[in-house]
Amino acid sequence: MLVGLQGSGKTTTSAKLARKLKAEGRQVRLVALDVYRPAAIDQLETLGRELDIPVYADRTTNDVEKIARIALDVSRRERDR
Repeated sequence: MLVGLQGSGKTTTSAKLARKLKAEGRQVRLVALDVYRPAAIDQLETLGRELDIPVYADRTTNDVEKIARIALDVSRRERDR
């Protein structure tokens, strides 16, 4: 999890870190939890597509804990396939 002030580069850093981990053969997924900034979610989804990294985003709720839990469940199900 990356936290910081708006505009400090968290989204870009997350994508760069995910790219590095993927190159090392690790399973990665990005989760959009900045529910109050739709543009940040869009940016993360765009970066995920460019890097072929799955992104989980849920625009129907502002409950970040719920979004994070669902993303973990989805990730676990995919891993266990």
